[in-house]
Amino acid sequence: MLEKSIIVSSMTKEDAHKLFKTNDLESLKGDLIMNELADKIENLNNDTEFVYKLDARERAEREQKARMTAATEKGLKEGREKGSMEKAKEIAKKLKQMNMKASQIEEATGLTKEEIESL
Repeated sequence: MLEKSIIVSSMTKEDAHKLFKTNDLESLKGDLIMNELADKIENLNNDTEFVYKLDARERAEREQKARMTAATEKGLKEGREKGSMEKAKEIAKKLKQMNMKASQIEEATGLTKEEIESL
């Protein structure tokens, strides 16, 4: 019983709100500590200012995660494009050493005539 009391008293509002929703409270009825917890959770769920702040924080966390995902995807795309360009230049150098015509190298690699001449 003491262990449950420590858990309940050390639980933050956010933790309690996330762990239990209003429709789950009936399952907590039964012992004194769980009744206390159910009452605290019900009070939190009825605290519109708290719920609004928690929802805003969760929304901000989702938005931050979306920004991080987009930045990661952009970085990966740029890295792949750079890698493709480097590979095309490497191939163009080899084709140039094999005395292939610039127009054929352009067609094979997608590089411009100027890019090929600069190699």
